Amino acid sequence: MRVRALLVLILTAVLIAHAQVPMPRRLRFRELSSDRLSVSWKEPKGAFDGYTLAYSTGSGAERELSVSKSEPRAVIEGFDRRRVVSVKVTALRGTEQSEALQGRYSGQ
Repeated sequence: MRVRALLVLILTAVLIAHAQVPMPRRLRFRELSSDRLSVSWKEPKGAFDGYTLAYSTGSGAERELSVSKSEPRAVIEGFDRRRVVSVKVTALRGTEQSEALQGRYSGQ
């Protein structure tokens, strides 16, 4: 009986760990022009469908972009070098999402 209960616990832990959506890695920024900022990241290991990129430029309003699985990058238009840009990238699988990869960038 104890062995069976232990097996159930192990199987449950494996299924929960397997069900988690993997997190994107290595966030990078590159200024394309005085008002365009490129944000890229390395795709996560494991199964996922796409990404959500949420960002704010210090003005208080957060914007969100849907990003294709095949393109782990996005361009932020209206970038202002005088403001700090905060970015969160989340991998999606169905209705589930990963932990957010977060970063900040201030103009050069």
